Amino acid sequence: MHRRAALGLIGLAGLGAALRPAFAQMHQKTLVMIADMVATPWSDLMAKGLRQGGQSYFLNTSLIGPESPEPSRQAALMQRLIDGKDAPVDAIALMPLATAELAPLVQAARDAGILVITVQGEAIATRSWDIEPVDPAAFGVRLMQALAHEMGGRGKYALYVGTLAMPSHRLWADAAIAHQKANFPAMTLAAPRFPDGLERAAASRITADVIEAFPDLGGILAFGESGAVGAGKIVAARGLAPQIAVVGMALPSQARELIMAGAIRRAFCWNPIEVGNAIAAVCGMIFTGHGLHTGVEIPGLGLADINLAHHLIHADRVIEIDRGSLPGLITEGL
Repeated sequence: MHRRAALGLIGLAGLGAALRPAFAQMHQKTLVMIADMVATPWSDLMAKGLRQGGQSYFLNTSLIGPESPEPSRQAALMQRLIDGKDAPVDAIALMPLATAELAPLVQAARDAGILVITVQGEAIATRSWDIEPVDPAAFGVRLMQALAHEMGGRGKYALYVGTLAMPSHRLWADAAIAHQKANFPAMTLAAPRFPDGLERAAASRITADVIEAFPDLGGILAFGESGAVGAGKIVAARGLAPQIAVVGMALPSQARELIMAGAIRRAFCWNPIEVGNAIAAVCGMIFTGHGLHTGVEIPGLGLADINLAHHLIHADRVIEIDRGSLPGLITEGL
């Protein structure tokens, strides 16, 4: 992990130096990211990465987003940027909460000459490029395999996503459920997926309800940055860690106590700082005419798989968090 991070920094420094003459000849451009939510540890780290990448690629960056995971609020922010209500923007990065509401606005932004980079938005075909920090199908399968291991391959489980319409979470959940049905037939999904994975308090509330409704619940699989932490808090408070396996996404600093207590059995993430850096890098490379193709190293992502036909950038930046890796990951700022 440390070696890969070091190599990424070396690559960034080298590419930044190579592009510096081009930046010197261009007007500083503005990149605004619309996150799924703001004022969260995840979005704060993403903003930090955007700033770092912006400095290297001569971009003025900022991060905005709704205070709750509502696609309509993302859409309103997107429309405001397109209309130039505050200041002109050259690029928009979007982590979409839904496809139907946002795809037309992505097209409208492009029609207005704005570069649009989606993050975890492969389903939005109108974007300029999409960045996927993890392979969607493989990520869903990996977390389901972890849950199945912790549950002994049998029993009822609940599944959380950020929102029911969130394109990346739908893909992850679909892949996880399909893998469970094909490989762990003794496991069953207790109820349809719950849209509570982005807000810790909401995840805690639904976990309390699910435990009451399904006394024999054996596991919770949580997609979304706060789902596992919200679930783990209720499991820990009720002394149910030995009976209910919580597996899901979390930042190490947020999940530390619950992981150490066994209330979160397995946790996964990727580095939001790296992803923010990569967003700025992709914008900077496009603005300066440097082509994106397989073999090009993207700061924050490394040698990603670049699909020119579909304008997709796929990487494999999954970090598995356990008691042994916690201290180092927290030291790195996660």
